[in-house]
Amino acid sequence: MIKFLLPFCRQLSTGSKAGAIILMLFFNIFSAEAKVKGNQSLSTRITLNLKNKAVKEVFLKISQDYRINFAYSPNTVPSEKKIDLQVKNKPLENVLHEILDPIGMDYSVSDNIIVIDKKVKYDTQQDQPVKGQITDSKGAPLPGVSVMVKGTTSGATTDGSGHYSLVVPTGSNTLVFTYIGFTTQEVAVNGQSVI
Repeated sequence: MIKFLLPFCRQLSTGSKAGAIILMLFFNIFSAEAKVKGNQSLSTRITLNLKNKAVKEVFLKISQDYRINFAYSPNTVPSEKKIDLQVKNKPLENVLHEILDPIGMDYSVSDNIIVIDKKVKYDTQQDQPVKGQITDSKGAPLPGVSVMVKGTTSGATTDGSGHYSLVVPTGSNTLVFTYIGFTTQEVAVNGQSVI
């Protein structure tokens, strides 16, 4: 099919706008076909009975037996890690999770190649917005108070009415308030959004 398309594509590429549109249509069809093949390889049923094999050897065996292509950095996949794998008629997607989850690895499919990489860890905690108003002992607002997150360079200064707002990074838990002529104070955030 490729041999047929090459002369046809050369002829189209030197032709009109319609030829260019047809050429783009062919490329879209082939890229969609590659995506379908990638998804089909994940549904390929795998049967293996391997004992005490390196993860790389398992990928090689799957590649040889089922014509599935893997890509990974030699430094990414632990070479010393040995596994036992006994699967019968399981989809490759399930087999990959069985191999990769215990060693903190994950996969993605790109151009019909299964790419193995380290599992991305997401931080479930988020930075916390904190706001407040600084006043003196009589309730009068204090403009120009420095509000810093302890141990960071993150901070804010109160406005003319003594208000401030800032974002406290994950893991930080103390605000430091400084103002000329007043004693420096430290206040624990403890999940509060208004201090």
